[in-house]
Amino acid sequence: PMLLVGTKCDLPAERQVTAADVQTFTNKYEVEFIETSAKNDINVREAFSMVATRVLAKYKKQANEKKKANTGTCTLQ
Repeated sequence: PMLLVGTKCDLPAERQVTAADVQTFTNKYEVEFIETSAKNDINVREAFSMVATRVLAKYKKQANEKKKANTGTCTLQ
């Protein structure tokens, strides 16, 4: 799972990437985007939480698929 993180959202005048460019990139690569500021504690925990949630969901899905693959039915002949 990937998350595009923009940093230093507390300094909008120094922005290097336009919102339109971010939107184009995230649409093209199908990733989510969040802006953060470690200085002002904006969305830092949320960014980590988003990644952790997606990693856990991915592993749960893989475990469920593996479990389904291993629960075949046997028939007596």
